[in-house]
Amino acid sequence: MPDTPTLAEAGRADVDLKAQWIGAFLIAGSPPPIAKKLETALRQAVADAGVRERIRGTTYFPEGGGAEEFRTRIDGDIQIFSNAVKAANLKFEQ
Repeated sequence: MPDTPTLAEAGRADVDLKAQWIGAFLIAGSPPPIAKKLETALRQAVADAGVRERIRGTTYFPEGGGAEEFRTRIDGDIQIFSNAVKAANLKFEQ
């Protein structure tokens, strides 16, 4: 979309939006040892240079943060988008 301005070009340089992320989710109430084991395995995979290169090839940039960091990121994105919807007075129909 070459004619679409960036947020900064549109006068919204204050918006720092990273709307692109990938993560793993477990069913609520999963045993903490299972969650920790999965997190450890995923961190090891993302630390591998070959895996990192393949992920970058899909235009994602692996950061490899932990579960709490990811939860904070998701909660923040929900807040950003909720505020944008309210500010734009968007209404959704079913």
